[in-house]
Amino acid sequence: MPKQAPRRNTDTRRRRLHPVAADWEWQLSAACRGADSSLFFASAGETRRDRFARESTAKALCARCPVRLQCQRHAVAVGEPYGLWG
Repeated sequence: MPKQAPRRNTDTRRRRLHPVAADWEWQLSAACRGADSSLFFASAGETRRDRFARESTAKALCARCPVRLQCQRHAVAVGEPYGLWG
């Protein structure tokens, strides 16, 4: 019995046809670049007041971001499990 050739991946979502860096270059201009990730994720035992303050700060940062639309599009395209970015 002859050996079968390995299956080729024809799913273009998994096989990149161009440099991956081009897909992420917009992140270099993000307002949140270098920000503490705790700004976007709740800590254990966070109070409502603290949550409101944290979320308000995060939203203000996103509101002034020059790549907000790219960020939103990326979150939708990849099915971001932690909410909609931007």
